[in-house]
Amino acid sequence: MSTKLLKRIGKLFSDDLRYQNRKKEGKAAGSLVLLSAFLCIVLCSLSTNPWFVSCILTALLLRLALMPPEEIAGVMKATLAGAALAALITLPAVFTGSPRTLGTVTMKTAESVMLLAIVSEQLGWKGMTSAAVSLHLPDLFLLTLNTAVRYLHLLGRFAARISEAVSLRQVGEKNWKTSGTGGIIGTTFLKAQRMADRNAEAMACRCFDGTYRTLARHSFTWHDAALLAADALAVVLFVYLQAIAV
Repeated sequence: MSTKLLKRIGKLFSDDLRYQNRKKEGKAAGSLVLLSAFLCIVLCSLSTNPWFVSCILTALLLRLALMPPEEIAGVMKATLAGAALAALITLPAVFTGSPRTLGTVTMKTAESVMLLAIVSEQLGWKGMTSAAVSLHLPDLFLLTLNTAVRYLHLLGRFAARISEAVSLRQVGEKNWKTSGTGGIIGTTFLKAQRMADRNAEAMACRCFDGTYRTLARHSFTWHDAALLAADALAVVLFVYLQAIAV
């Protein structure tokens, strides 16, 4: 593993937390948004009619058009990457007599990735955590997920800085013996151990017992009613198109 590859991995983790520190004001209840997204993904996965997936993609693109430009760029980047990977994996199906598999899997992957990216942009990381608490997900799961995401960002940024410093100080031809990758990985591991100890001490000092509590209360609004109506419409459309396909 070269320092260039290690630097890229570190930058990837350091840039992947841009949702966490951004405060989002969702209009609909976060728990309802997560449940609606799950329902939509399940319906698209079960659908055998490509028109249903096309309708969902059209609705998502209309929702995407109402978002700010920087958020549109982030959603489209994730969507195109997921669709390209799905197309690459299912490309052999074209040569084995199942060309429709390529289009179907690619469309469903694009729909799922775009939907999750829009939800992530709309709620933000804190909003998604609050929504997960409202859905009564296990506190241990939330704690593990929160800690992992946070420290992947911090350690990724730390590793990227060390890799850059090592690269600037290297002279002559670089190879696996002189790249310093082992030292970077070892230093990052020791840093992670110290950060884990400090995090445990900080939680003990603040009497945090691993239980997540949310103090915010969401009142039912017309946004929630519109989202429920959209879910009902999606279910009706799914049943109708499935009956036509049969």
